[in-house]
Amino acid sequence: MDTRYLFKRHNTWWVKVAVPRTLRNQLGYDLRQSLKTHNLEEAQDLRWSFIDTLKEKIELTRQSPLQDYETENRNTQVETFMPVTDTNNPQYYHKVVDCQYACPSHTPVPEYIRQISQGNYTEAYMINWESNVFPGILGRTCDRPCEPACRRTRTHEKPVAICRLKRVTYDYKDDITHLLPEVPQEKTGKRLALIGAGPASLTVARDLLVLGHECILFEKDPQGGGLMRTNIPAFRLPVEVLDDEVDQIINMGIETRFNSEITSMESLLEEDFDAIFVGTGAPKGKDLSIEGRQEAENNIHIGIDWLTSIAFEHTDSIGKKVLVLGGGNTAMDCCRSSLRLGAEDVKVVVRSPFDQMKA
Repeated sequence: MDTRYLFKRHNTWWVKVAVPRTLRNQLGYDLRQSLKTHNLEEAQDLRWSFIDTLKEKIELTRQSPLQDYETENRNTQVETFMPVTDTNNPQYYHKVVDCQYACPSHTPVPEYIRQISQGNYTEAYMINWESNVFPGILGRTCDRPCEPACRRTRTHEKPVAICRLKRVTYDYKDDITHLLPEVPQEKTGKRLALIGAGPASLTVARDLLVLGHECILFEKDPQGGGLMRTNIPAFRLPVEVLDDEVDQIINMGIETRFNSEITSMESLLEEDFDAIFVGTGAPKGKDLSIEGRQEAENNIHIGIDWLTSIAFEHTDSIGKKVLVLGGGNTAMDCCRSSLRLGAEDVKVVVRSPFDQMKA
């Protein structure tokens, strides 16, 4: 089997050409391009034109004035005895990548940023999709735990905008339908019930569908997305982005049962499911037992419940003066939503100093 220059990623064949050492500062350790096919024979035929294009890019870089300057001014003694760290070399990140380690899904940050730098937005998106499932959504809403860990903060004031680069991959990608993993026609006979249509259940379905298992999704609301739909305002997460990435997974072959609230696990087991996944999230907000709470109940709202009522258009107005308790993302979303609904005076009360607020 001839796989020269070829490698496989998320069920798709890619071509890879090594970059000469003298050009790695500009181009990285190697150049990669997706062939956008699952078929090996087709990839074997396609690869040569892509290889020629990548090699042409290498040759143009070799002939550039910048490369001539670097070649003439290289300190050979330093290179011989103290090799400069080549951060474009993927092997470098095998040591420990702080940002990747800090990410809960361990998204390969250097790899997708390198694809972005080469203009391969679709490939960068798929690298993200493999790890975190919703790059377009996360690029707009993630709490970005990777950025405080970014090594750039050791030498510069701000980290790399890792989160926003996820958004870049979504905004500039091509159609990815043909790059999604293939779902086998022949099923295993295993049936799984997924309770809740939020990110947890959708991720489980994505991973199990390709194994040949049947996934049946139960959701009490009329649409999928879970708290991403009900608790993140549309001005922060556009509905079209949410629908696109949620439907992307549902259309892989999930059987959906919307407007179906599950009140008994026993009844599900009676439907002959082999397993049940509970992905209902954390839909219960925090309340405060303070003096006057009960007397003013009609004017006091729990943050996530109030945002849900806005999302489903049950609430379309609010009083002129609003007081928000808390300094997290939900509190800030309530502030901004209040202003959009007509509030004139919105104040935030939070225990921590401003620079320690969670939002």
